[in-house]
Amino acid sequence: MRKLKVFQADAFTNTHFAGNPAGVVFDAHLLTDMEMQYLSLHLIEMCKC
Repeated sequence: MRKLKVFQADAFTNTHFAGNPAGVVFDAHLLTDMEMQYLSLHLIEMCKC
């Protein structure tokens, strides 16, 4: 798996780590289906914190 920069966006708030967390990956269109599925599982865990 290649290295990617992953960001957490906090929707519906002006406060960091509040509101609804969403994982953001730029250039995701370059990923394979398998990479997207793998990444989605890890983004879910990241956003639960």
